[in-house]
Amino acid sequence: MWISFLLALIPIIWLIYSLAIRKMPAIKACSIGLLITIVLAILGFNLSIVDTLTGALEGILMGLWPIVYVIVAALFTYNVSNYSGGIKIIQDTLSSITTDQRILVLIIAWGFGGFLEAIAGFGTAVAIPAGILIGFGLNPINAAVICLIANTTPTAFGAIGLPVITLSDVTNLPVTPLSFVITLQLALLIIIRVVL
Repeated sequence: MWISFLLALIPIIWLIYSLAIRKMPAIKACSIGLLITIVLAILGFNLSIVDTLTGALEGILMGLWPIVYVIVAALFTYNVSNYSGGIKIIQDTLSSITTDQRILVLIIAWGFGGFLEAIAGFGTAVAIPAGILIGFGLNPINAAVICLIANTTPTAFGAIGLPVITLSDVTNLPVTPLSFVITLQLALLIIIRVVL
């Protein structure tokens, strides 16, 4: 079991090393990570070549549809709102409520970010609120970290419940009881989010 665990960690360690330390372009690092994963699946886990390649193809297709589709649609909507001046109106409205950056963080990162996670998911709930917070004068790193932390709870039900639906499909568990158990697991964090 431990050998399998260590083998499964190799592609993750590669991605962390290549992206964070070597600063490789993501397309190159992920392509190499895919090759490492394919080799490990065939040699380390004795998976057949056909199963390995069809699994990789399924992952690529799942990455393109619905993930990339939803991200492109969300970013398109954001860019249209930005170009039309809608984002400026949102910023003006929020700044008329308060100029306290702590309250703006709660409204934008926690409130608006949670809404974006529910309708789009896949990183839009971090990218768009972080951009708005940067527009309010927050440090870009701080804005990104705040939005990442705020996005931890709604991620389970993001993109119209896609993570739970996918987990249900993979494990053959019914969606409703699975959603209930996940809600119980996240209940304390959800209550903290609502209170804050």
